[in-house]
Amino acid sequence: MGSTATRSARALDVDAAERALRNARSVSNDGRPRQAHALYARLRERLPADAAPHVAVRTLLGLATTGYELDGDADRAMALLDDARSRADAAADGRLQVAVGGQIGLLHLRRGRTDDAIAAFDRISHGLDGADPHDSGAVLINRGVLWLDQLSLRRARSDFAHCSEVAAGSGDLVLESMARHNLGYVEFLAGDLPQALADMAASARVDPGAPRPTGMLDETRVMVEAGLSSDAEARLAAAQEVFGTQGLVHDVAETECARAEVAITERRWADARRLSRSARRAFARRGNGRWGQNAHLLELRARLGTIDDAGAPLTAHRAARTELVRIGRDAVELAASLSAAGRRDAARTALLVAIEAGLAHPHPPATGVYEVPSIRSTDPLGLRLHVRRVRARQAWARRRGGRRA
Repeated sequence: MGSTATRSARALDVDAAERALRNARSVSNDGRPRQAHALYARLRERLPADAAPHVAVRTLLGLATTGYELDGDADRAMALLDDARSRADAAADGRLQVAVGGQIGLLHLRRGRTDDAIAAFDRISHGLDGADPHDSGAVLINRGVLWLDQLSLRRARSDFAHCSEVAAGSGDLVLESMARHNLGYVEFLAGDLPQALADMAASARVDPGAPRPTGMLDETRVMVEAGLSSDAEARLAAAQEVFGTQGLVHDVAETECARAEVAITERRWADARRLSRSARRAFARRGNGRWGQNAHLLELRARLGTIDDAGAPLTAHRAARTELVRIGRDAVELAASLSAAGRRDAARTALLVAIEAGLAHPHPPATGVYEVPSIRSTDPLGLRLHVRRVRARQAWARRRGGRRA
């Protein structure tokens, strides 16, 4: 009896619970997961027994999403999502089922579990047209990001364009801006830098508010391609500090990867090694093997660059020659794991690193004979340039004495 009285004293009325939910979602959408998580937790404690199903379900979704951003505890997040799914199913509410399924797909995506994310998005795809526009738009944009990661640019472009239409129709400026920005990033990966910059500028005009983590990282990659690497580094360093303050652990590590890319471009090999190793450790702690592979590939490129820049004097030393063999071996192993995960383009990049390590060695091991991958019209610009560089290096080595790779 006493516990019931205590609950009724603490419970919000139905209208207050609705207002508390709107406030928590607003704070979360502003990119403040720590504060939002506290609001969701308090709301869950004070939910009235007669709260509408959507309030209970979205409170659980908010707790799962913000909690995972803060601590990386996927099991806890999935338990909350399973609870939310049970409530949505019990209510037989298709709109809530799409919302829950979208968050399950996003959790898998953030963990680097692409196949599980695709399956989750596929299960709710039939209900997108009847769902809340924000939920359907979020599913489209997250699925588009998944296609981007697989370099399936046609499918990514389709999802982002559809998301932009949905968001514009519902007046969701934030989501429309994100979709337009991502359309720009598709063009960047396709090698159309002017169109990428134009689309990103259009995105900023739709929603001129504070930049978001993913948007900032994408823009800096375009800046590097445009020859503005120093500006990109300054912006990334500032962004990393902000993400750290907000408790966005994944975004801090992703920013470290982006900074490592800039450092590689500027041939700051020690910084590239430090940043990529830090990111790799962070992703390992969060169990994100996919992003861990990205960081590992950057680390291999930085290790190779360290020796490459020193040239012949360093490769004359046994330690450097041993390191080149290790880089080649690690790159081949990484290429195999990337290929097994269906990440063919990343696997080709790892194989190129292995070939370069063999070409840099004064006496390449007998096992280091690899064929340089061919260039495809759908390859992103960076990969195309990498292939051409390795081919040129291979031709130069052969002219010097029949070196093979």
